[in-house]
Amino acid sequence: LPIFIWGILINAGAPAAALHLLNITLHGTNAFLTIRLWEGSAPGRTPPLLTGALLIAMPLGSEPVTWASGVFDLSATALVLCFVLIGRRYDGSPTRLQRAVFVGAGILALAAKETAAIGSLLVLTDAWIRNNLNRRLLAGASVVFTVAAGFSAARLVGAFGMTAPSVTKYEIQRALFETF
Repeated sequence: LPIFIWGILINAGAPAAALHLLNITLHGTNAFLTIRLWEGSAPGRTPPLLTGALLIAMPLGSEPVTWASGVFDLSATALVLCFVLIGRRYDGSPTRLQRAVFVGAGILALAAKETAAIGSLLVLTDAWIRNNLNRRLLAGASVVFTVAAGFSAARLVGAFGMTAPSVTKYEIQRALFETF
């Protein structure tokens, strides 16, 4: 998805600064969506606004805004936040359009970055915490999870073929030490 957006901007003759502006816009959008996510979770307007301000000003997370390649993280974050917020509006009888927008947001998040596969779990956890888990939401999130699982399976088959990769003690040790 971000490469597609880059292609549109570059083919339209946009300068490199436009890619940076895209990242800044997505970063601001993520702060706004974070505020929306926290509204109603804490009394008053101050905690949500502080959360959004923290997201904007956090110096540890400057790379996604300063590097053009950060568009992947920023767009996936924005779409996962939208996915969760749309899930919050899922009542007992959503329309087909509402269901399509919900599933579409989850799939677009996956198209932005593979780590958005966690989106379905976040939607369901949010609904469970708010005591608003229902069958339709579970079904919609399951569709997105199934797409993510299918995509993951296709990637694994593309990388290793139809044979299972060998798992050795060294590979497990290497994976653990590289992770931490």
